Amino acid sequence: MEDCIFRVAKEIMAKMGEMTGVRVYVSITDSYGNFIYSNSAFKNHEKFITDFVHTNFKYLQQGDHSIPLSSENIVFFKSADNAMIILYNPKGKIGQLLTFKSMLNKYSNSIEECTLKIESSPLNLAGNTSLSIELPLKELKIPTLSYRENLYKNILPFYTKKISSKEKFSLLESQIMNLCGGTLSLFDIMNQLNIEDYQLFEILYKMLTKNYIDFREHRLIKISCPECKKSTYLFIPNYLLKKNTLRIQLCTNECDHYFLAFIDKKLNIRTKFIEKLLDFKSELDLSNLSMENLISFFRQDLFFNIFHAIFFRIPVVFIGEQEIVEELIKFLKKIFINLEYGEQILSVNRLEFEKKFKKFKDYLIVDLNSYIAIDPYENHEIFDFEFRLFKNILKIEGQNLQILQTNSEFERLILHTDQILKECESFTEISEDNLIKSMNAVYDIKIERYEIPIIIKLADIYYNTDLSKKIKRTVSGKLSGWLDNW
Repeated sequence: MEDCIFRVAKEIMAKMGEMTGVRVYVSITDSYGNFIYSNSAFKNHEKFITDFVHTNFKYLQQGDHSIPLSSENIVFFKSADNAMIILYNPKGKIGQLLTFKSMLNKYSNSIEECTLKIESSPLNLAGNTSLSIELPLKELKIPTLSYRENLYKNILPFYTKKISSKEKFSLLESQIMNLCGGTLSLFDIMNQLNIEDYQLFEILYKMLTKNYIDFREHRLIKISCPECKKSTYLFIPNYLLKKNTLRIQLCTNECDHYFLAFIDKKLNIRTKFIEKLLDFKSELDLSNLSMENLISFFRQDLFFNIFHAIFFRIPVVFIGEQEIVEELIKFLKKIFINLEYGEQILSVNRLEFEKKFKKFKDYLIVDLNSYIAIDPYENHEIFDFEFRLFKNILKIEGQNLQILQTNSEFERLILHTDQILKECESFTEISEDNLIKSMNAVYDIKIERYEIPIIIKLADIYYNTDLSKKIKRTVSGKLSGWLDNW
């Protein structure tokens, strides 16, 4: 079978090279992810190919294909009930690989004929050893993350002056003030008095404004909902305030509105209403990670920010425990196959972050205690594309099918980008409206206005082409960016 498969792979490489004008490499696996044939160009990608095939083979129909996120011009084609063909063109356009669809049936039959020549268990003719023995996972110190505990156990209120016996307090205010001696954390006080967060924070803020108390290494601020003007309270680590503008998603106890708060070094606050996707959850079981659970726990803006950064190859640094970050990466690798800890994502402690802050100026920075982000975008983008994407993805039952559909949306945008590049070749400049009309008329492709900024970035990342100077907004009132000018 080795000679037979080798001839099929060589023929595919020759035909694809002839059709695309670039070198195309081929690997073939069985349904378990074992390599039947592998070109040496895949050496650095063998593990992610094995993992992808092993996980997703049963979810793809014969003739289906998939482009995993961040897969560096690699496309998977399910050629038969027992085989997957993987194509790779490191120097070409990823859309070129999809021309193989027209030849898939022919080579599916050829591979099936090769495999029928012998009766055996799955082979690994390329010498791949991807079915390695898995070591037991290191037990996490914190198997369940608690938003309340992570943040509030580190905040200690203390007296800033002696309180006169003439001061009048309510019973609850007196109880709270008696516990603010600098030894108990907010988490301890909540548990001891068995009160809700907002009740405690409202009283603490009142005492703060009267200069009775303050907080070690944290700042307490009051923020109003941009829709209804109801108030909520936010604790910010002081070391973050010394840096760039912070962003966090909030809601108040008295309303059901979700909004973003942008806070600068001088505590100037801007707020922006956003549509709600899922309710907040205060705990996250690290043994049961899913898109839905992560969006609910991190809050949609932070999850979208992380997704957006990885999608567009912006590195991310988490301030928090390495063990937790490693668990998050295990899940994110199901979506972004090539994601590596220590490269695209780092974890640092607070002291290391403060010492090396300038190194991280182009990173997305996420504080895993306060869930506050410092984003690297000039205009603090609103993630409209991600919201629409995951609103539809979460309607699908089954984690693997959700991930495949996410990959499918990525593929759709890649193909649109390829077509738009062709359409824009003859123009010095084209408006968004004319581009949308032209794509619909010439290619029967419907482009949404909110997708255009995504496509411009994909053109830059995947095709090394700057479309931002060619595609112009039609009118100032029709913004296609993620953030209005406000």
